[in-house]
Amino acid sequence: MAKDKLGPEPVLQGSHNSSHFSIQRFQISLPSAFLVTCNSSVAGGLMEELLPQRRADEHLRAEILSSKAKEAAEPNRLDAPATSVASSDARPILSSPNGTFEDKPKFVWNEVNRRFHNIDNVAYVLPNDAGEMNRLQELQYLMRYGMDGDFHAPVRGLLESGAKVLDIGCGPGTWFPDNHFDFVYPRYLEAGFTSDNWTFILGEIKRVTKPGGWVQLVELDFTMRSAGPLLKDLSDALALKNRDLDITIGRRLASLVKQCSDDPKRTMKIDFRSIPVSFGGRIGAMWANQLRTGMVGIQPILGAKYGKMTPEEFKERLEMALEEGAEYQTFTNFYYGYVQVVKRT
Repeated sequence: MAKDKLGPEPVLQGSHNSSHFSIQRFQISLPSAFLVTCNSSVAGGLMEELLPQRRADEHLRAEILSSKAKEAAEPNRLDAPATSVASSDARPILSSPNGTFEDKPKFVWNEVNRRFHNIDNVAYVLPNDAGEMNRLQELQYLMRYGMDGDFHAPVRGLLESGAKVLDIGCGPGTWFPDNHFDFVYPRYLEAGFTSDNWTFILGEIKRVTKPGGWVQLVELDFTMRSAGPLLKDLSDALALKNRDLDITIGRRLASLVKQCSDDPKRTMKIDFRSIPVSFGGRIGAMWANQLRTGMVGIQPILGAKYGKMTPEEFKERLEMALEEGAEYQTFTNFYYGYVQVVKRT
């Protein structure tokens, strides 16, 4: 296998170091509930006991279909002015010391009934429905095992003592006061933040984190390393540069993390983990399933070549591309970095 000039190959034998995964590490022992096969048709493919919210998801899916019918009958029903949410800790939902956001909760459905946002000034490209929630749930399990835990910042003592934690990207967008959180943890936001968004959000992260608190970021470099021709062509189609989204932003994670502290050199650490595609046991199958469900969800934006295929044609091509992963030993890198926040002013 030829070495990829953009980064190291997986170590095929022996022990791993901080920059490599061995194939032995890919073949970790997981409970049977984590088994995900490459042919799974359900996002995540996890068993009932691993996804206790499945019944709630099914209820939500019914609500989505009902909402779709109402959308057709009342196309402007979601255009009413947004209201603010007040709490003892929160600022008005539409105001911040660093900017404002326009709140227009409108949705659209594509031809295969996947729901997407329909807000002009938001670049996020993935669906926002029950299927996407299942995919994100599987991604959490994948990365917990692939990255040896939920976090790497030295915050276990803080968490056990009752720290205030902000997980960016999974809430309603409520504003918080300055110096409010002990640990701020944004991750997997490369498909939603433009370069201007990143500048804004990093300032907000620093603002709401207490002096001495910690920030950890986890982002993907979507470069398919050692990829076969079909998978490389698909990943090239997913560049998203026309939307000002950088799906290789993990490679420059250090430049993001350092903006969260006035003295980053003292405590900043950056590292990465390599995740296999369609090989290496269950974790390779899980990552292949992530790529499968994610790309099917965004097929319409993959340019003329793939966007105009029928869903069946696209799925057939995608399966062929993913099968190349085992043959070519394809992998991608997830980067993580953390820093203790210092504020000099």
